[in-house]
Amino acid sequence: MELVELGGGDPPQAGHLVLRSAHGARLISAAKAQASGWSLARYSSAEGGRLPDLIVELLSPSTERIDRKTKMALYAQVFRTRDYFLFDYDKEALEGYRLAGNAYEPITPDRQGRLRSAVLGLDLGLWKGGVRALESGETEESTWVRLFDPAGRLIPTLGEAAEARAAAQSARADTAEAELKRLRSLLGGLAG
Repeated sequence: MELVELGGGDPPQAGHLVLRSAHGARLISAAKAQASGWSLARYSSAEGGRLPDLIVELLSPSTERIDRKTKMALYAQVFRTRDYFLFDYDKEALEGYRLAGNAYEPITPDRQGRLRSAVLGLDLGLWKGGVRALESGETEESTWVRLFDPAGRLIPTLGEAAEARAAAQSARADTAEAELKRLRSLLGGLAG
C-alpha cells in the first residue's frame, strides 16, 4: 500500500492524503476525518477517474442522519463503494458496512472489536494513544481509527514509520562509530 500526498486545489486540498493499495483501491474520507492517524482527503472521481473503493466517514451530530441515510445510499447505489466505515468520535464507536447488491450489510467485528476491510485485507479498529500530526509535528492523545494487519499488529502511520527508520539509522550509526573506535584502539595497540 502506498500513501500519496496530494497538492493542488479543491478537491483535494493541499497536504491531504489518499491511500492506494497495490491493486489500485482507494481509501477516502468524505469529511476530513483523522482515520488511522492520517488526514484523508475528500475525493473526486476526477482524480484518476475512479470512485472510491473504501470510505471512512467521521460522524458528527449535525451530519449523522445524512451520513447514515443519504450518503450511505449514494455510496452503495451510485459510487458502488465496497466498504463504508463510520467513526463516531464522541462515542468512540466504529461501524463497518460491506456492499451486498445495492445496499450495505454490517461487518461483524472480530474478538478485538476490529472490522475487516475486504478491499484492503486489513482490519480497522480503535486505538488509544498519541499520534504525531504530519503538519505541526505535535502529538495528540486520542482514540484513533487505525489499521491492523491480519495478525493483529498495528500498522504504523507515516510519522511512526519515519521515526522508526530514523531510530534504526541512528542505532546503526552508533554501532558503526563504536566499532570504528574499537578498531582504532586495536590498531593503536599494534603500533606501540
